[in-house]
Amino acid sequence: MKAISRKQQEIIDFIDSHSFECQFPPTLREIAEAMGHKSLSTTHSFIERLEEKKMLRWKRYQSRTIVLTRKGMNQVSKTEKVNK
Repeated sequence: MKAISRKQQEIIDFIDSHSFECQFPPTLREIAEAMGHKSLSTTHSFIERLEEKKMLRWKRYQSRTIVLTRKGMNQVSKTEKVNK
């Protein structure tokens, strides 16, 4: 499977840091705002691709269900881990 893109890495890092700081996962809209996406569909497609790569799982149509899998947690940037 192809390596993840820089944008996908940024989304993984954001999900990890938001979940750590707030004690609950971000919404699709919060991810979109943090990434500077104008459209939720852009964020939605990134999330779907990360789900296909088994980096995260989520329940569509339910808020705050986007969580990193073990594989996704292993992908969190080293600098993110050090800052915690």
